[in-house]
Amino acid sequence: MAQLPAGWLERQMVFCLTSPCGPIDIFRVVRGLPDGHAAAQRAFRSQTAAGVHYRGLSDEDMLACQLALDEHERKPERIRFLSDLLKRNGHQ
Repeated sequence: MAQLPAGWLERQMVFCLTSPCGPIDIFRVVRGLPDGHAAAQRAFRSQTAAGVHYRGLSDEDMLACQLALDEHERKPERIRFLSDLLKRNGHQ
């Protein structure tokens, strides 16, 4: 394997891997989520049809991520949907 420059992992913000279960994206930093450990505690837990367990961002964290984006990157329909959903569930 070729020598990679020191610190190359620190410059990579997303790692895209493949597995027998499907693709896996690992994000080192996500705008809107300053504390990954707290986000992991709020995450919902589920499993795929094949029985693979996973955690997904909570609706609150998904909204925070959208609002942290630059305006031209935001998905207004997603923001409206999440905001309405959270209001219906008494979160805002």
